[in-house]
Amino acid sequence: MPGFGLILRLAGAVARQRPRVVVLFATTSSFSFLVDWVLSEILRAFRVPVILYLHTVGFSALAKRGRGWRHAVRRLLGSAKATVILGESLAWDIEKFIDGPADVITNTLPELPPSTDVEVPLDARDTVIFLSNLIPGKGHDDFLAVAAKCLDAGIDAKFVLAGGASPSVAAEVNASIASSGWASNISYLGPVGTQDKWRLFATARAFVFTSTLCEASPLVLLEAAACGLPIAAYPTGALAPRLAAAGAALFVKAGNRDLLAGAIQEIFESPELSQQLSAKAQAIFAESFSHSAYATSWSRLLSRFGVQSSAQEKSG
Repeated sequence: MPGFGLILRLAGAVARQRPRVVVLFATTSSFSFLVDWVLSEILRAFRVPVILYLHTVGFSALAKRGRGWRHAVRRLLGSAKATVILGESLAWDIEKFIDGPADVITNTLPELPPSTDVEVPLDARDTVIFLSNLIPGKGHDDFLAVAAKCLDAGIDAKFVLAGGASPSVAAEVNASIASSGWASNISYLGPVGTQDKWRLFATARAFVFTSTLCEASPLVLLEAAACGLPIAAYPTGALAPRLAAAGAALFVKAGNRDLLAGAIQEIFESPELSQQLSAKAQAIFAESFSHSAYATSWSRLLSRFGVQSSAQEKSG
């Protein structure tokens, strides 16, 4: 089994190398969590300091399953010398299991948007995009309903959904578009590759995020911010408070389609607002979510364990 092999490899590596610190990614899906717990016990036995790196929530829910699960959660989270979360708003899930406050290190993008010599002004664009896998909770049905509301209100725009879907969901989406009365203004592209994704961002007027799932740090929001794309969204995940505080997005109550349609209408009717959202989104991305910001945050944390990162070596 893959998990058993990982346990053996870690035990062997720790016994040979005795590292100063180990960064352990921990998850909350049942089997993966149990593997992570065993790994933490091995590191505890070898007295190796652990930095837990959490990209999700759900530890409190696991602990409520019963005494054994609660013990495992307490042992795993209690094994850490430092715990890294993606945003302050996620601390509630782990704070009763850890000793002291968590460290917040915001996420970054694995790949930055390509630069382009052709800049299309925001007020010259007419496309509103939704980019996500079409699964329950991601909100593609909300996007379709909001698109119809905007078009009924007279907004001259094209609404585009992109993302993977099962054949049955894709058929439902296309049927919904056909029956909306706005088939010439709403389209579903299906899954898109990396180049097509960046092209969509570069030519859109607004990005809509309608997920109501418990998402820690949706990368698609960072991608939109990095591209300077005005965002209208439900306040889901750890990114929402940061973007809202920076004035970099328009957030409305999750599930309120009327308010979301109104936010999109504001973006289309106010070039000044669009430019402000665009500039502030790019500014907060550079300040808090860029590769350099990410590297600096990790360098500071690792230095507490006497580890000098490559970023520190270059600056030194």
